Amino acid sequence: MRKEILFLIILILFISSASCDKFNKELEPSQISWIAEKGYQTENVVQMRAKGKIPAPEIQIYINGESHWLALDVSQPFLILKETEFNLQNFAPSRIVSKVKGSNEMLMEDGFIKDIRIMGTEYDMVHCSLLKNSTQKIYCRGFIGRNFFQDKILTLDFHNGVMAFSEDKKILPLEKSHKIPIYFEKTEYDNYPLTYFTGMLDSIEVVMTLNTCHRFSQVTPALAHQINDSGQDDFITIKEVRIGDFKTGPLKCKVNQNLGYSSPRGEKFLDFSMGLNILRNYLVTFDFADSCFYLEKYQQKKTEPAKTESKQKKDI
Repeated sequence: MRKEILFLIILILFISSASCDKFNKELEPSQISWIAEKGYQTENVVQMRAKGKIPAPEIQIYINGESHWLALDVSQPFLILKETEFNLQNFAPSRIVSKVKGSNEMLMEDGFIKDIRIMGTEYDMVHCSLLKNSTQKIYCRGFIGRNFFQDKILTLDFHNGVMAFSEDKKILPLEKSHKIPIYFEKTEYDNYPLTYFTGMLDSIEVVMTLNTCHRFSQVTPALAHQINDSGQDDFITIKEVRIGDFKTGPLKCKVNQNLGYSSPRGEKFLDFSMGLNILRNYLVTFDFADSCFYLEKYQQKKTEPAKTESKQKKDI
């Protein structure tokens, strides 16, 4: 019995070690064609992972010299950390904030945190929010907001598990590239700009946003009823999503009653949030300084020549 337990322990350790070695293997940016084609420097390529219950893109951030994998959430302006996951001695709180969006409520403590390093840049102090409590289940340990990327261009590559960034304006879009303008507007709930743009869902013009931490794209119940009035389903299928010259579909979308509560102040209301079931299929480049993002098709990998009929018969 002891031998069996010892064997299982050794097997688990071996699998864990092999998994870690595979994950931590040295990146070879020179083998990823788009990095050079877009003009990124190889030293500005970092590892990105997307796994777990919600496969959001996660990158490393160093807090007090300790490495942590946090989800990249471009819908958030600042760094958000779950209070239960961190023991922060260098956090300076400023105020308690309660955020209510539809049926969800979050209790946050805003403040500032010292000694942050991300993508090779060190910050003496940055704005940070501690998530103290939430009625909505949060699967990530925290979120990296777009304040770290306002002066950068970054490209997410879900297929190869890398992210590249640049601090200059020399990055080039690829040949099969779709540029989508982003607008920023303050919400009635939070004093920071919300990202949004316009597009068409099954010939219906709507105001959209995007969320790199949602597995599925989302629609409001009102829009879901307008597209499919057959019932109160949790999911609907949209035949076509069109944004400028970009189009895709059919697309499975989750019906979210809280999506509309994230709408910009004024007459515009968000009816659609672009999720990972679109974003993971493209190279996604964000250029917040130029108020746009790009969706770019992956290049097709070269395939081996087809076997001749005689060769196929021989193989069989």
